[in-house]
Amino acid sequence: MSMLLQPTGEVIVSFGPTWYHPLGGHLFSVFPWAHLIFSEEALIRWRSAFKTDGATRFSEVAGGLNQMTIKKFEELIEGSAFHVATPELVPIKKLRRFHSRLTREFTTAIVRCQLIKRKSTRPNIPEGKAVVEWTQCSSAAFAEQACRQCEEEPPTSTPSRFHNERPSELQ
Repeated sequence: MSMLLQPTGEVIVSFGPTWYHPLGGHLFSVFPWAHLIFSEEALIRWRSAFKTDGATRFSEVAGGLNQMTIKKFEELIEGSAFHVATPELVPIKKLRRFHSRLTREFTTAIVRCQLIKRKSTRPNIPEGKAVVEWTQCSSAAFAEQACRQCEEEPPTSTPSRFHNERPSELQ
C-alpha cells in the first residue's frame, strides 16, 4: 500500500467492533462476549445449523472474521511502512466511564486513525518492542506537539482525543 501512495499520502483507517468488544464476534456474539466464552469449534458447529458454506474456522466464514484486537492492530502498523498520526479509540457509550488504558480492549467500539509514511520504510524498533501508547490529550495540545515518530508536525485537519506516544526506550 505504501508504494501506491504519494510521498505525502495518507491512509485513513476505521474498524470496529474490535475482537474483545462485547459483540466483537458479530454473528457469533449471540450474547455479549459469547465469542470469547465458547470455543471456535463450538461456535462454528452452532453456525453450521443454519449456514451451509462448510466453514470450519472463523477466518473461513463469508466475509471473514479477522479477530482484530487493538494490540494486534498496533503490532501490524509497527511492522509496516506507516505510523499512526492521529489515533482515536472510540469507547462504547454505556462503558465510557470505564474506558482506560487497562480496559480499552473490552470497552472500545471503534478504532479510527490516520496513517502516514515513515521517513524510513523499515521501523527502527528492537525485537519485541512493537508497542503503541494511545493516551488522551487535548486537540490543541496534539496540534502543537511535533509527532515523535517522524519529527514532523502532525496534521491538524483531523484533531484527536488521543495521541500516539512511544515509550522512551524506543526513541
